[in-house]
Amino acid sequence: MVTPSRVFLTTLLNPKAILFALGVVPFGAERVWPYRAGFAGLRALVALGWIGFGALAGRAAAATGRGHTIPRIAAVVAGFAAQLLTSPLLR
Repeated sequence: MVTPSRVFLTTLLNPKAILFALGVVPFGAERVWPYRAGFAGLRALVALGWIGFGALAGRAAAATGRGHTIPRIAAVVAGFAAQLLTSPLLR
């Protein structure tokens, strides 16, 4: 159950979340789909940016002989992301 105290605690732990949520779909918007489409486009651009960054980092690491480092870092990040995705389901 979502209570005001939980919302407050979550906002304290992640203050940008409430600003982001309010900025994506403003209150009183008659049509929501343009905001959702824009958000989906931004997500795609950010994902492509991270993919490009990972490719560049992988090439740079391979050039210095540390090619095994990037997959290990990616595994840690993927594990953290999986924890973030599954933790609300386990409550």
